This record gives sequence, structure tokens and C-alpha cells, in this order.
Amino acid sequence: MWCVRKGNQVTQIIPGAKAITLDGVQHPPAIFTAWSKEELANIFIFPYSEEVRDNVFYNYSGERYDIKVDQVIKVWDKKTAKDIAPLKSKYINQTETTARSKLSPTDWYVIKKMETNEAIPDDIATYRQQVRDAEASIIKDIKAKKSVSGIKGMLTSSDGNSQPAMHDWPEPLS
Repeated sequence: MWCVRKGNQVTQIIPGAKAITLDGVQHPPAIFTAWSKEELANIFIFPYSEEVRDNVFYNYSGERYDIKVDQVIKVWDKKTAKDIAPLKSKYINQTETTARSKLSPTDWYVIKKMETNEAIPDDIATYRQQVRDAEASIIKDIKAKKSVSGIKGMLTSSDGNSQPAMHDWPEPLS
């Protein structure tokens, strides 16, 4: 993306290569690929980007432009955590849905046991219990979190190699 900047004012955001008229001069879309950054800067066009926002966990306000010599970045002055209660509900519901989807392929064993009293194979029974244990553990951890960052931390791996806490489910049966 690009922007037109006059002094410390951003006057236009250009989302992609398109024809643009500046000071009465029509420029074709090709200037964005054929011209160097220096040539574009000579007609007040600069690379433009926006600070990455995490809209799942935070609200942002105080939008402004961080104007550098060779680029412009849209930033926000204030980032506030969202209310934790709806986030907890969302991730508890997601965990319950995940558990149901992991159990559903083996539900027929439970139904068959109820109808015929035929035993559920040990590996199936063990897997189903592991899923229920994982669900209970994840939900307990979600409920114990006191901050948005605590919930967010459950979605990322602490060491970069292991499963994040919210995704720590038993391996599916083959």
C-alpha cells in the first residue's frame, strides 16, 4: 500500500497500484512497480502500512500516523483489553465443540454397548477418557485465568515446540 503525504499530513491512502492524479498530473498504475521509492517520494508518494492489531483480545483507539522519512505507519495510541468474561465463554464453548467433534467418530461404540452390552474396545475407551480429561483440564484452565493475556497465552506454545494449552488434545485413533 501507498500514501500521499504533504509535509506531516497524509492526504490519501492508495490501497494498490492504480492511476492517480497529483497536482493536476495523471500518473498510470505502472509507477508503483516501475519507479523507485525515491522517484515516488519526489512526488510525495510513500510506502504505507498499518500496525498489526489483535482484535480478538483488544480494542484500539487514538488512530494516528507515524510519519518517517521514507514511510508512513498507521498506529494506535491506546490498546485496552476486552472484557474477559465473553472471551472465557467463547473459548469454553470452542473447547466443548472440539471435544464433541473428537468423540463423535467413536460414539457408535457407546451406542452399541447400550443396545447390545458389547464391551467398548480398550483403546477406544482410553481415547474417549483422554478427550474428556483434556476437555476438563482446558476448561478448568480457562476458568482460572484472570486476564486477557492469560487466555491469549493458552493459544500459543510457551517454548515454541509443544502444543499450546488450548490445543493439547490426545492424538486421534488411526
